[in-house]
Amino acid sequence: MIKNIILKIYSFCDTIRLNLFSKKREYYQPFMLNTQYKWMRHIRYVYWKNRKTNLGKEVRFSFNLKFIRPENITIGGCSKILNNVIIDGRGSVTIGANTQVGFESIILTGNHNIYKADTAIVNQGMNYKPVVIGNDVWLGTRVIVLPGVTIGDGAIIGAGSVVTKDIKSGTICGGVPAKLIRKRD
Repeated sequence: MIKNIILKIYSFCDTIRLNLFSKKREYYQPFMLNTQYKWMRHIRYVYWKNRKTNLGKEVRFSFNLKFIRPENITIGGCSKILNNVIIDGRGSVTIGANTQVGFESIILTGNHNIYKADTAIVNQGMNYKPVVIGNDVWLGTRVIVLPGVTIGDGAIIGAGSVVTKDIKSGTICGGVPAKLIRKRD
């Protein structure tokens, strides 16, 4: 009962902020959900579920998250999304089960069109490509995943890496741009 009341208050505050400040479909987790109490995990799950994010069972969200177009984001069961993560769902993002997205990671699906030299970049629009992250994947701290990338099942991406190309299943990759370090045993 108390959790439902709290969620209604958070949703109301979030709706007011969206209507006053933005016409975009961007959602920041309200600051009131940014506490580390264990019981807040359930409330954060319900908060993102109510934003039309497609969630499996027991997905765990940390605090200070930003989802753009959460209705285009799918997260498999038992996955963890840690602090300060940004997920851009404009081109669709699919994250498999048992996957962990590390602190301050960014998953992008959009990029600026840049090919017409006689037109300002800001006037050329955007293009979007889906990102697919498999099951049992670990994205380390501050990983950046660029549009159109597929990361295979069981892959590990080292901290601070920039993933520009597809990553095969069962591999450990790292660097800028991310390259194969070795295969998992």
